[in-house]
Amino acid sequence: MPVRQYLKENASVPVGDAPYGSREEKTLRDIDNNVYPTVKIGKQVWMAENLRVRHYRDGCPIPQLRDGTAWGYATSGAFCYYNNDARNLSEYGLLYNGYAVNDRHLLAPEGWHVATEDDWLALEKHMGLLDESLGRYGFRGDHQGGALKDTGFDHWCRPNHNASNSSGFKALPSGFRLGYGLFEGRGLMAIFWAATKQREKTVRYRYLHYANGGICRCHSTDLYLGLSVRCVKNS
Repeated sequence: MPVRQYLKENASVPVGDAPYGSREEKTLRDIDNNVYPTVKIGKQVWMAENLRVRHYRDGCPIPQLRDGTAWGYATSGAFCYYNNDARNLSEYGLLYNGYAVNDRHLLAPEGWHVATEDDWLALEKHMGLLDESLGRYGFRGDHQGGALKDTGFDHWCRPNHNASNSSGFKALPSGFRLGYGLFEGRGLMAIFWAATKQREKTVRYRYLHYANGGICRCHSTDLYLGLSVRCVKNS
């Protein structure tokens, strides 16, 4: 479902509380020597910051596309800064198109992979989403998204509904880029790719909103979207 349809979403489906388990924090280094904190949530180990690498795992560069037209017509991997402003890098990471996420050169560091649809579903189930809600599209739950969001209002706009960061995931509202090059949503939303197989005709992503405590499961055919990336350690 298109991102823009959720900008004013506030509805959610309440579910019961669930413990998130102990956290074991370490760090991860990518090929560009960026260092990320990591967090163990259930049986998974996730990056606790957005990816900001500018080379694939094998050293091939990922093109930076500033121009909106070039971004919209790209048919291969690319990245950008939010608003094309490098000052957004350290806190919010980079935005990648769907081609970069599924590129054969691999975006994630050695021993890791871009979070997949199955990874997101496992995370959500661990955090208490019921089976009957997991497979639905749209917002699910009433606090699971809040458990992923950073607390306070330094980054998130008010009311930052149900934000607790009790998972240690520390999602920041890094916004996204549309196919015609416009940037939207910083302060309002965090949107993450869920990697899918290249032969699939739709791509999936997860969406957290400042006014909703749930987690939105979305799908689209728009590989030109510029979204954030989190990686998961290989099991």
